[in-house]
Amino acid sequence: MTLNQQPFRHLIAHRDKVSAREYNRLVDLASKMAHSLMTNGIADSSGFSIRKQISSEAIEYKVFQVVSAATGDGNYTCNEQTLDASVWNTTSGDDRFHTKDAVEVEVFNLMENDSAADHTPMLALYDRIRAWQWVDDLGETRWVGIPLVNSNRRVKATEAAGAAPNITCNLILNDGSEATGEQLGAGIEVYGDVCGGTDLNDAIPRIADDDELAAYWANGVWYFTTTFQASEVCDCYTV
Repeated sequence: MTLNQQPFRHLIAHRDKVSAREYNRLVDLASKMAHSLMTNGIADSSGFSIRKQISSEAIEYKVFQVVSAATGDGNYTCNEQTLDASVWNTTSGDDRFHTKDAVEVEVFNLMENDSAADHTPMLALYDRIRAWQWVDDLGETRWVGIPLVNSNRRVKATEAAGAAPNITCNLILNDGSEATGEQLGAGIEVYGDVCGGTDLNDAIPRIADDDELAAYWANGVWYFTTTFQASEVCDCYTV
């Protein structure tokens, strides 16, 4: 082994003496070796890495777009997305994502863990999720992620308010259209908090068919962001 093209001499115990120059050259070499090792490991007191630690920079993140619900609460069938270079610097509001291919990937939304039996999906068709691979306890690689959606969503009522604390609505998708038919995000039940009452048909503001309101998802249930006030329907008389 050499440092600056100068060989180290082999020392024999109890016979050879080490000069300060030789010792300093050895210290310099050890220091350079320590600095050349990986910096994302666990080191001992000497500064040498003794255990490898995976850096967050090594994790590969991808963006997926929801195609439909998969088997199990919080699981979605998705397509991988790529960035569209042709619209990168445009101001026309064009979508900057393209679907990479037709390969469908099952992605678990970490926001929907420990779902209840009456769980309602948080995501809708065309929603996107930032995901990475995670190995489960049986050694199988899974895709898991966090949604790239706003916490408050627009919904459209499919009926007028009735004698119940909830009403059926359709989510407004991220392309501005309304989820309908069998699409994911259609026919969700949204609940309202009625101050001084329970039923939405006895509360103001009154919800009519096709009204648009804001809602949010929490613990498997959709709720209106509006706080409703109980009201009474009275007969009016003129004198």
